[in-house]
Amino acid sequence: MQLTGTKRLRDGRQMLPAGGYSEPTENQGIMDMETGEIIALSKKDQRIADAKKNRKEIMEKLQAKVDKENAEAGRKDGSLSKAEQFQKNIEDRMRGQTGPAQKKTTASGQQLVGSDAEKYAGINAPYIKTKKDMGGTHNLTISLDSPDTWKSGSINNSRLMSFSFDRGKIEVTTKSTDLPTFRKVKAATPEEAVQKINAYLKKNNLA
Repeated sequence: MQLTGTKRLRDGRQMLPAGGYSEPTENQGIMDMETGEIIALSKKDQRIADAKKNRKEIMEKLQAKVDKENAEAGRKDGSLSKAEQFQKNIEDRMRGQTGPAQKKTTASGQQLVGSDAEKYAGINAPYIKTKKDMGGTHNLTISLDSPDTWKSGSINNSRLMSFSFDRGKIEVTTKSTDLPTFRKVKAATPEEAVQKINAYLKKNNLA
């Protein structure tokens, strides 16, 4: 926006240095020469400012209406409102990342750690841990040794393998150096991932 300098008169009108009165034009606003204050926006910029203000007011009213309806719906049937459910989902997801992992020991003595670990219980390994990140990737860690044999109780002192299962593919991200290479393969479901891992273990006499 261009600005033209004016001198403010006592009656509030503005006067150009040459003596003529000034009005904002389509692309030119008005500035007080003495104070540097913008007295008026150009007509174009004023329309944009008004539109933004109106849009903001409309969005705020709509959001207030939605929040009210969601809150009332939640109170009527005892369920959470959409906003409350969304917040709960975020909190649950965060707890899944940072909170204590769920643990379970099967009848065969296999240890499963993580809320999704049971999906991979078919892997021929005594220890299985899963963790799902915010992007939906399943991170899977297995140990080929029973936890009670780990030196100092650390999984790092066992024969371990960590996998990343995402977008129909499973690949190793970390493994003990003495274990054979596991090449990235296609696996559309957890069941297929289990089959691929077991095939690797059987092929290398690890199961």
